[in-house]
Amino acid sequence: MPSVLTDEFDIPESLGCFVDALERFTRQASAYSRITLAYSGGLDSTVLLHLLSLAPQLKGRLSAHYIDHGLQKQSLAWAEHCKEVSLSLGVPFQSSTLHWTAVNRQGVEAVARKLRYQKLTEGCHFETDVLVTGHHQRDQAETLLLNLVRGSGVSGLAAMPVLKKIKTSEGAATHIRPLLHIPYAAFNDYARHFNLSWVEDPSNQETHYRRNAVRQEVLPALTTYWPEVEKTLARTADNMSEARALLDRMAKKTLEAFIFSARYFDFEKLSELDWLEQKNCLRYWFFNTFQTVLSAKHYDWVKEVLDQNSVSQNSAFSYQMKQGALYFYQYRLYYLKHSLRTYCFHGLFQEKLSSQSREPKQGDRSWLVTIKNKQVYLHLAPLSESHIYYAWEIESQFVECLPKFVMRSLSSEDRVNRKRLKAFFQKNKIPVWERKVWPVLVHEDQVVSVLGCSSCVKKRAERVHESNRGGGKSFPPTFSFFISQAECHKLMGYPSSELF
Repeated sequence: MPSVLTDEFDIPESLGCFVDALERFTRQASAYSRITLAYSGGLDSTVLLHLLSLAPQLKGRLSAHYIDHGLQKQSLAWAEHCKEVSLSLGVPFQSSTLHWTAVNRQGVEAVARKLRYQKLTEGCHFETDVLVTGHHQRDQAETLLLNLVRGSGVSGLAAMPVLKKIKTSEGAATHIRPLLHIPYAAFNDYARHFNLSWVEDPSNQETHYRRNAVRQEVLPALTTYWPEVEKTLARTADNMSEARALLDRMAKKTLEAFIFSARYFDFEKLSELDWLEQKNCLRYWFFNTFQTVLSAKHYDWVKEVLDQNSVSQNSAFSYQMKQGALYFYQYRLYYLKHSLRTYCFHGLFQEKLSSQSREPKQGDRSWLVTIKNKQVYLHLAPLSESHIYYAWEIESQFVECLPKFVMRSLSSEDRVNRKRLKAFFQKNKIPVWERKVWPVLVHEDQVVSVLGCSSCVKKRAERVHESNRGGGKSFPPTFSFFISQAECHKLMGYPSSELF
């Protein structure tokens, strides 16, 4: 018996696939401190819970989490069953109830899945925690078939990976499916051997849900002609996963040659590539940035816009999605889940600037603005070559007044040079929706600086100079500090995202 199990457990050779899976998982889990198992009470999660509870290496780290979807009358009884089973195995247990929002066009299954993973990963951290689920070979075959009839590409046909990173409210977590390559029939054999009890969800028989229809009708029909079709389909998913990994590697290598924003995909930088290479880079960038898969309709629209951009002066296009919208502006593709918000920050800068600190640079460091916990900070740091920066410029005598400044979005009533501001927006390819919330600095109800456009505001020094023409007075020096494009987008309320 492998050392991963204690001697008291005798697993027959016919179930050796579970021992192999447990050994692989314990090696993976050594990098994580906490393991949360999504426990529905069904056969697959019950088998996984029992199997993981056998490993002494996981004691004190494993817990079970039941999610009550509120869609079945028996859900409370199922929660109690899951609690009893978990505690009988010495595994801590918790239960959570989903609070449903509008389903709209997404469908019950999609919304339930999204809410379930949000609840399961609350408080999880990528570096320390892992979520495990009981998906098996039949689940993989079902997923591939569902994606196939949707017309999915390589990513969809790769179906479910054994290990992936998922977004959480705290950042990200690791999701592992330890039993993904084990046939469903083996789960029944395991449960009978250990005399396990589980619950049956009657909704699993309702074939108006597409996955249930595939499980109850399509796969049995295919098995009549191809007895090992589930295994074959799962192997196809593995092949597609390898192909996707290679495509991802190619896209990442291409994008690493450019400075890319986290908020838009710049087709102009990839203009020398053909459409297939551009499409592959976009697929990779979009999924890794927003955890969203674009459909064939989206790619067709993007290609059409690119073609129109090459022959037309019109450079603003939009496409409404189920959640949010795609926007095109001057060969840049944006994704917004909602309109950008107006904002206003008071008492901006937490690090004091003395009269000796007024130089924009000190050595290889510059004064940088960052946004954290809904506060704005000014601190010294080196500028990064991988970031795009905009500069604030104020008159030097205003440095002592910085704590009294207000940083807010531009108003239609602000007294600024609109002609120069428009020229700045066009030169820097600032899209229309950002122009409406562009950052300005205000002191005593007057705009004293527009981000990136030092000539947009008539400075006090200029007024003094004009009133004393011929007096020999010179302009006082200016003080500059910087904000990265990524921080600027955060200020404006762009949806959170991560770069690859």
